[in-house]
Amino acid sequence: MSARLQSLHHIGVIVEDLDATIAWYERHLGFAVLSTFGFPGARVAFIGRGAVKLELFQIDGAAPISDRRRRPDGAGAQGSAQQPTHRWN
Repeated sequence: MSARLQSLHHIGVIVEDLDATIAWYERHLGFAVLSTFGFPGARVAFIGRGAVKLELFQIDGAAPISDRRRRPDGAGAQGSAQQPTHRWN
């Protein structure tokens, strides 16, 4: 018997600039801030639109991701040396 995902409460994402990220989601996708909080070394915001919720973390002193991992074709994120067979535009 295989396990099947029935629902998803939220997804957590580490961001470089919490305020700028919130503003982008509000402006472009209609998200709203649901709650904010912090703890030593971090600021956190829950944002959402309808059933979609994101938990955004800004961690003090976190190193930015490398340029290789920022590639839109996903090869950097997957760590694969293979070239994708298609490109997302």
